[in-house]
Amino acid sequence: GIRARPEMARTRLLMLTSEDVRDDIAHALTLGIDGYLVKPVSRSELIEATAALLSEPNSGPSHGLLTRQTAVDVRVRRRILLAEDNPVNQEVAAAILRKRGHDVFVVDDGEQAVEAFLRGGIELILMDLHMPHLDGLAATRRIRALPEGKLIPIVALTADALSGEREACLAAGMDDYITKPFKSNELFAVVEREHWTRRPAATPLDTPSVPSVPKVSVPPVDIEGFRAQMREAGAEDAVDAIIETYLVDAPRRVALLTAAFAARDIDAIQREAHALKSASASLGAARLSELLLQIELSAHEGRLSDAQALGVPLEDVANQVFTYLRGSHVEESGNV
Repeated sequence: GIRARPEMARTRLLMLTSEDVRDDIAHALTLGIDGYLVKPVSRSELIEATAALLSEPNSGPSHGLLTRQTAVDVRVRRRILLAEDNPVNQEVAAAILRKRGHDVFVVDDGEQAVEAFLRGGIELILMDLHMPHLDGLAATRRIRALPEGKLIPIVALTADALSGEREACLAAGMDDYITKPFKSNELFAVVEREHWTRRPAATPLDTPSVPSVPKVSVPPVDIEGFRAQMREAGAEDAVDAIIETYLVDAPRRVALLTAAFAARDIDAIQREAHALKSASASLGAARLSELLLQIELSAHEGRLSDAQALGVPLEDVANQVFTYLRGSHVEESGNV
């Protein structure tokens, strides 16, 4: 068939089969099959296998048969420093990366990130932009000023809500950025990149339009979508713990935001809205995260009265999310 046609002799062939039979593997080798995956195959596994096959300069049985196990064996594994002060985002990213085989070290602020880097052994840094004591941009500039900090890859974790944020990342010396909430395959693609080249300064962006709040009747949290994403990353067993962390942290954030509205503290409004928005978006609480985005943008632009007006429905929307999560969490635990 395909191997007999000269113009397709170098075409990569990936076989998807429902049965894992040793004789089939041997037969696949004799036919010139390059890869052999047993279904069900996740999207990330298919992307990984395809990328591995296309990265090989030659094809054919003499180069071995790519299987799920050989694809795992050739993965790049790194010692990663995760600088992120939001506990929900910490748990999501760390669970995904550790399940993938990476070593992950977590710190809460920029000062700790610099100290952890100086202790050595770090191969890549994931740096949130908005952290206490020393933000991600300042921490990056401090690391880049060190002789040993010139070449370490630094990737920004950004909600990308504000105009100029990506440009600021690159200007501070960051190599790339990931927009939260990220998909597991996007995170893997950046973290496991083999060759790093400093990205050029980005073209300035216009302030993105604020998405409208959905008017259709939908659950306040797409928890099944979040579970599916974590399942895709092989880290579904971390979902319950992440929900528990959110149910502890998010009500506290709502209380802080409510207090900031009362105090007319526009900086605190922007800070707390950003933090709660990021965690809520990670779990799939679309309506809440979009409301918080509008509050954050209003505060960022100095429109205190607009931010306060948007804050009126906040507690009700947030409580819908908390109630729904508590109910789904109990059902999943089998305690109904």
